[in-house]
Amino acid sequence: QDVTGLKQDVTGLKQDVTELKDRVTKIEIKLENDVAQKISVLFDGWQQHNDQLDRIEAKVSRHEELIVKRVK
Repeated sequence: QDVTGLKQDVTGLKQDVTELKDRVTKIEIKLENDVAQKISVLFDGWQQHNDQLDRIEAKVSRHEELIVKRVK
C-alpha cells in the first residue's frame, strides 16, 4: 500500500512538473515576442526624445550666446 501511494504521488508530481514546464515555455515565448519588442520600441522612443532634447539644448545655447553678445 505504501509503495502504491508513493507511485501515485510520483505520478502526480510528474504531471505537475510537465504543467510547469508548459507554463514556463509559454512565458518565455511571450517575453521573447511581446515584451522584448515593447521594450525595444520604448527604448527607441526614449532615444528619439533624448536626441530632440540635445538639439533643443544646442539651439538654446546658441540663442543665449547671441543674447549675451547683444547685451554687451
